[in-house]
Amino acid sequence: MGTFYATVTTNSSSRIVCDCNPYGVAVLHTYQLEHGTRIERAKQQQHQQQQNTLANEGMVGTAEDGHTITTTTTSSSQLQIQWIGLRPSQEVQQLNLPKSTFQQLSRLDKKRLEYFLDSDHNFGRQGWDPQQRRLELGATKQFKVELEAQHWLGMDYLSNVVVSMIQAQIKVQQQQQQQLLLFWEFWSWWIMPVNAAIIFGGRGSEVP
Repeated sequence: MGTFYATVTTNSSSRIVCDCNPYGVAVLHTYQLEHGTRIERAKQQQHQQQQNTLANEGMVGTAEDGHTITTTTTSSSQLQIQWIGLRPSQEVQQLNLPKSTFQQLSRLDKKRLEYFLDSDHNFGRQGWDPQQRRLELGATKQFKVELEAQHWLGMDYLSNVVVSMIQAQIKVQQQQQQQLLLFWEFWSWWIMPVNAAIIFGGRGSEVP
């Protein structure tokens, strides 16, 4: 299983490769909890260091303000995980794998999957695309396939697929960022000046 960890400084998304089965989803969840805890711990240590530095400089009030900011950032920072590798949405059936690689879910598999699909469990609502994640979890009910099954297509098949998926996700992310940038440019150049003209123009026409 290959893993790509997010860093504390960038808070970028982690990309996790796991088996196409409920156990693989459980591993995915474990990484989320473990790495999320690491991020929280590292940020708390950074905050403590900032507090100590400000206290030594006699800036206790600023340290308290910094605590408020840091606490807000820490509580809102959740580890975003992108599920790559072998997923039901990839139409695994079309990979022409031997039928022996497709297995029925056991009772434990179904129980574990229902746990993640539970509406009270926030795992299905987190990640790069929460709606897509829930669809993935639901589709996992059909069958389970281990990553090793792709070795039938060549020993380097999985590594090539992972690289192509990461590149595709980066491309989508760049496109979304570009769209957001264009939106803000449109807002700053057209919407804001028009609103300002309406507001100040209306005030200027008022009779005292």
